[in-house]
Amino acid sequence: RFPPTTVVGDYLVVITITSTIDATRRSTHDLWLHVDPVEAASLKLRPSVVTAGSRGRFGAIVVNEGNVQLDFTVTALDETRVLDTAVQPLTLSVPPASEGIAEITVSGRRPWFGQPSARTVQIGADTPTLQLRALATFNQQPRIPRGLLTMAMLAGIIGLWAFIFLFGVGLLRGQDDPA
Repeated sequence: RFPPTTVVGDYLVVITITSTIDATRRSTHDLWLHVDPVEAASLKLRPSVVTAGSRGRFGAIVVNEGNVQLDFTVTALDETRVLDTAVQPLTLSVPPASEGIAEITVSGRRPWFGQPSARTVQIGADTPTLQLRALATFNQQPRIPRGLLTMAMLAGIIGLWAFIFLFGVGLLRGQDDPA
């Protein structure tokens, strides 16, 4: 077996066979060796999880682990169609034993209140014979964070209680003295 990165082609190999019993007995032969093309690759994301506002970026790293140049078409798909996705460049030509990087930008409307929204984006790199897939997660932060909303509600409750006490004391003071 040869490493998958061995260059495709025909090679003339010279083999010498030596006897283990009598070292003077040896034979030399020529052999043609044919190395077939091997298409193998992997897809990694860097980072695979992004936490941001309305826009996030992922790097799709395609590693060619074979012995022929591969031309990949890179795609990004949000199945909920909440996010807009853009891939730059759309096609990657990756030589053997090297890698290519595509930048994926996702953008979408942020929620106003509540928890961060987790959005899943499926990223693919395809050739006619290979289909590579990876999942990326885009956590969108709300415009008004939950902590700020809680602080505003607590301040409103304290203000309401202060108003009730001051108004109640004013009503009690405004009455005539008892007879």
